[in-house]
Amino acid sequence: MDTQAVRNRSIQNNPDQFRKGKEHVSNCYARGRAFEYRVRDHLLRELGAVYVIRAAGSKTRADLAAFFHSEVWLVQARVAG
Repeated sequence: MDTQAVRNRSIQNNPDQFRKGKEHVSNCYARGRAFEYRVRDHLLRELGAVYVIRAAGSKTRADLAAFFHSEVWLVQARVAG
């Protein structure tokens, strides 16, 4: 069975799975953003960062930049799954 036939069968068996594509991306983005905010709060409250900047959109290698009194951390936060 070719790939297109498998995909067509999947659509017929579960059409809602393919209709929610944009919603799925939006939910993934929201989960990632929420996790970045939790990491930011942990850096500020628990680890003593003076200032934390979040790079919205993750177009850079670092999602967060945490500034401490004597050093700067570049943090990449990723949600598994």
